Amino acid sequence: MTVRARLYPILAALAAATVACSKSPAALEAECEKGTAASCVAAGDAYLAGQGVAKDGDKASMLFERACEGRNTAGCDKARQLYEQGCAKNVGGACSLLGRMYLEGFGVAEDQPKALGLYKKACDLGQAVDCSNLAMMYADGKGVAADPVMAASLYKKACDAGFKDACAKAR
Repeated sequence: MTVRARLYPILAALAAATVACSKSPAALEAECEKGTAASCVAAGDAYLAGQGVAKDGDKASMLFERACEGRNTAGCDKARQLYEQGCAKNVGGACSLLGRMYLEGFGVAEDQPKALGLYKKACDLGQAVDCSNLAMMYADGKGVAADPVMAASLYKKACDAGFKDACAKAR
C-alpha cells in the first residue's frame, strides 16, 4: 500500500473536521438529520462544549448516539463515555443506555453480563423499564442462568413502578 493510500483516510477525516468546524451547530444538526454521522459528532461536540449553543449534555449524547447508529466510531466512543460518566454518578438513564449498548453490541463489544449489571443498577435507581429489561434477561438466560422466578419478580417490580408493559408478564 502506498503512503498516499494510507494517508487518504486520515486526510479525508481532517478535511471533514475542518469543514465541520466552519459550520454552525444548526447547520451540523441539519446535516445530522439527513444522515451525516460526522456532522452528528461535530454538533454533539458543540453542545458538549457550549460552542455556539447552550451547553446541553443530553442533546450531545443523543447526537453522539445518532452518529453511532450511523457507524461512526467517534460517536460511539463519545456516547459510551458520557453514559459511563452519568452511570458512575448514579444517573439511571445513563446506566440504561449504556446497558443497551452492551446488550446489543451497539458501538461496543457485546457483553451480556456487563449489560445485566448495568440494567440492575438502573433498576435499583428506579428505572422501571430497566427492571423489565433485567427480567427479560433472566427469562431468556442472557448473561445469566435462566431464572423464571427472578424474572417474574422483576416484571412485578417494573409493573409496580409504573411500567405497564411488564404487568402482563408479572405472575
